[in-house]
Amino acid sequence: MNGFVRAVFIAAITFLLPACIDFKAEFRLNPDGSGTLNVVYSMGDEAIARQAGLTGLGRALGGSGQSWAHRLTFEEGELRSHLEGLEIRSITKTKKNGRTFMHAEAAFGNLDTLARSIFGEAMLFERLKNGAVRLHIDTIPEELPSPEAPSQAWRAFAGLEVAVKVTVPGTVVSTNAHQRNKGSLGWRWAHHGKNLDSIRRIHDGADLVVSGEKIQWTLPRLAGNQVRVLLDRAGRLARAGSLKAAWHTLKAYEKIPAKRRTPLTNRRFNDVLKIYRAEVAAAKQERFYFQCANRALVTYKKNGLAAAERELDVFHERFPDSRHAWKIEAKRDFLGRHARGELTDLKKTFEAIENHIRSARFGIARTIIEGKLLSDPVLKKKKETLHSKLWKAADTLWKIQHAEARNLLASGRMKAAQKIYHVIRNKWGLADYQRRAEAELARLKRSR
Repeated sequence: MNGFVRAVFIAAITFLLPACIDFKAEFRLNPDGSGTLNVVYSMGDEAIARQAGLTGLGRALGGSGQSWAHRLTFEEGELRSHLEGLEIRSITKTKKNGRTFMHAEAAFGNLDTLARSIFGEAMLFERLKNGAVRLHIDTIPEELPSPEAPSQAWRAFAGLEVAVKVTVPGTVVSTNAHQRNKGSLGWRWAHHGKNLDSIRRIHDGADLVVSGEKIQWTLPRLAGNQVRVLLDRAGRLARAGSLKAAWHTLKAYEKIPAKRRTPLTNRRFNDVLKIYRAEVAAAKQERFYFQCANRALVTYKKNGLAAAERELDVFHERFPDSRHAWKIEAKRDFLGRHARGELTDLKKTFEAIENHIRSARFGIARTIIEGKLLSDPVLKKKKETLHSKLWKAADTLWKIQHAEARNLLASGRMKAAQKIYHVIRNKWGLADYQRRAEAELARLKRSR
């Protein structure tokens, strides 16, 4: 449709519960932020009768919050009030196959109006420093248990399925979509009552960043949206290990007046606080691990194996169930083998590897790196560094040699060019570059 760039959000939520609600929504956004929404949700008539006096998914689930799901209703007048501010085009109520369906179509002039509606509450908009816009969609309401809840709390939700499709104007910079076709992004989650990882993925929601080139969106000025952006930023900082910045962001939330907070933002704050505390604890363990490991190495050189093992025991005593425990045991085993003379001088081994790399004897260097001598888990990081250095050196040298061979060919010196590829094939000892050299030699042979 010329001159009309649209964003489509389609969400389908199915709960195999006594209340059994299906929810589908489609949002169409223009580059200027206006657009339309089309929502259909349904519930079994028997379930509605059993939930007499209760309306909405949240109440059917026993929730007491005020999220969009809590206020889903099967009364036309009440639904119309939840869409106040939007240009309501139609609201219809139908019955089919023992289910009651509510279908609403409406238009909005800007994102601020959309965010004030019952269905816009699930969407978060954030302008990034580079001018791009981040859109996050909460795919499930706050009344559902958190990912940290006991597994029993989620058994009642076996069969939960969430599907989201978003088509946006502009260029998609980043996204956590499961499927992607240019500007059309898709997400699909399912929980069958056993794997709680699916619950964590559902709680992650749909997330995408769109470049600001083709959109002129005026983002919602609602206090709720601003608070959510703040908490979302705190969570991302905590997960990225920027703990000081995350702490200052959380403190900024605590300074927000109580009237601007909601049950949903308070719950988000507590969730982010848990993440922050877990990351702080993990960072403390990691720092203490490196302290104990370094002290053990220094002590081993000065006072021998027994004293070094006592340093390693300090970590076990403080963090017996730490994820670094296996590293401590590997370090203990490594020092023990070194003390028994089972390991040669590693410094000389590393120097030999460096010399082989500098001399383009890549195959020999790789054999030593992957050999038994450096198979100890303690040396894993060092091995990764050497591997990276080897492949980087080989790639750089290949580009230089390949360019030189092309120059020789241009000047009519084919034998000299062939010699370069023969050296690469016969002396480098890396299968990938051997294949490249063989291909170039075959090409030169055909061109004669």
